[in-house]
Amino acid sequence: MNNNNNNDDHNNNAGERTWFTPIASFATHAFVGSLIFLIVALPAVGLEHLVHMAEGWGTSTFVISVMVFLERAILVIDAVAVLLYILTSTYKEIKEML
Repeated sequence: MNNNNNNDDHNNNAGERTWFTPIASFATHAFVGSLIFLIVALPAVGLEHLVHMAEGWGTSTFVISVMVFLERAILVIDAVAVLLYILTSTYKEIKEML
């Protein structure tokens, strides 16, 4: 008796991609990218709270301005980076599907 199953249903090679593989890959990239965005954005949120506390302490306007600039720069650079990451992942997965 031959136990070799050659059915199409059970013959999935490890390197074979199905129709949903690019979609699952994109979803994974989007999820991981969002998590990384949140991790990098947390210091910006902390800096915002520090700025509000420093204003109450009477810190000079120049120091406050620099801290606000850094807070916004961290957030904007992080947002641009995650956007580029998602767009790149989208492009690669669409290219893979075609």
